[in-house]
This record gives sequence, C-alpha cells and structure tokens, in this order.
Amino acid sequence: MWSWWFHHDLRAQTPSTADWERIAQAIKRDFKPGDRVAITPFWATMGERAFVQADLNYQYVRWVAREDWPDEKRLWVVSAYRRFVDRNEFIERGAKPEASFSLGPIKVERFLLPWARPTFRFDEQLPNAEVFHKRGANEISCGEWNGDEARFICNQQADWQHVGQLTVEAGKALRSAIWAHPINNTDIRIRYHQVPLQDVIVVHHGLTEYAAAEPEGAPVFIDIYVDGRNITRLTQRNVRGWLRDEVYYRGKPGELHEVEFSISTPRDGRRHFMFNAYTQ
Repeated sequence: MWSWWFHHDLRAQTPSTADWERIAQAIKRDFKPGDRVAITPFWATMGERAFVQADLNYQYVRWVAREDWPDEKRLWVVSAYRRFVDRNEFIERGAKPEASFSLGPIKVERFLLPWARPTFRFDEQLPNAEVFHKRGANEISCGEWNGDEARFICNQQADWQHVGQLTVEAGKALRSAIWAHPINNTDIRIRYHQVPLQDVIVVHHGLTEYAAAEPEGAPVFIDIYVDGRNITRLTQRNVRGWLRDEVYYRGKPGELHEVEFSISTPRDGRRHFMFNAYTQ
C-alpha cells in the first residue's frame, strides 16, 4: 500500500513536457532585461528544452539563496517536486517576493533583488589586464590578448599554460570564469589597473571535477595585491564545488587602484583551476 501511494504521489509531482512548455511561455510573457530563471532542484533538467526554445536566461541551481545573483534585477524561481527548500533563507537575505503562480506540479515565484551590483568584473576586464609569469625576480610576459581564442597564451608548446575566459560547469551551474592553471615554481600574475575598490572583492574559485578527483592534488593559492601590497591569501583545497570568499578593503569613493591576483601551487599536476571576482 505504501509503495503504491509513493509511486502515485511521485507521478502526480512529476511535470510533463507540456507543463514545462507552459511554464516557459508564461515566464516569457513578462520577462524583462536583467531577469534570470533559477530552476531547482538542479537535477530536474527534463524541461530544459522549453527554456531554450523560449530564449530565456536560465540556470539550474542546488541552493538559490547561496548564489550571488550579482547582475540580476529580478529572479524567477521555478521549483519542481516542492524543492525550493531555502526560500526563507533567500528572503532573509533581502530578496523580495513579487508574484507567484503554479501550473501543474511546478511552482514559479518572482523575486526582486535589491542588493548592490558589481562595480568592476574581473572576467569581463581580462582583455585589458597585464598577464605574466613571475619566477623569483624575473617577470615573463604572456604577451597581448588573443581575441580569437579569448586568452593570453603563455606557452605555445603547452596549451594549458594560458590565462583566458571560459564558461564552465561548476557547483552544478554554468559559470563565467578565468582559467589560470598554476605552474611549478612560478606565480601566475594577473594585474588590473584603475579598479574602483571601495568596500569588498568577492572571489569565486574552484577546480574541474577531474582535477578535484585527484587524490594527491595540491592546494592552489590565490594571493591578492592592492597597489602592490599583499592584502590576503585564499586557498583552493582539493575539493569539488564553486567556493566563495569576501575580501574587504576600505577605499574611498572615486579612488582607482591596481589589483593583482597571483596564482601558485607547490605541485601543478592536474590543478585545473578557475576563478572569478568582482568589486562592490
């Protein structure tokens, strides 16, 4: 009897293809620039085609409240299987419920996101950065930005020795990131000029799944310099996920600073490292 009830209830909660299509079209009618769709649970991907066909900006997420959503003005949370488990946490963080509706077993809630926006995104500004390797007192330039490949090429004979823009799946979602695989006995330096920095640098970082599965994988260190002074060291341990750190720096409104990231490791084997950052 319990088994019959369980499977009957599961079928009642499982959205059909038509359910997903109706949801996507309903969202599209009121979708505005700056909006995004968050779909939870992250494994409920059977309706993805409907969001693609509707040309909606969407993302599958494990935890809605633990994502930054730095650029979004409004967020549409699409939840199946009653799995928007961190709704209260999201509201406590400041998200403001605006509207909600249900179609079949799927619930949609739209939130206004009133928090501060990034003032400088390091991934977007990477083409304007200065990238080089530092070995002791020697600095070896990675040359000019290669727009065709969206990277600085640091070694023509070793493709992995580059610093570039990419989109990667990390933490169960697609992320914009900067590839910066560390190299033995070398600091990879990424230097930005004229960065508005008044309060905080938010840094996300992670390894590929393949790299994190390496049992002997070494940590990767991220040293951050402001105007030539090392203000902190972050550590990417040999773990899965897309990790988040906040680095506080008290600047003054209107001031521009030189900000530099230094990436290093004691052993570079399978250290497929990526990061992103922005200022607020």
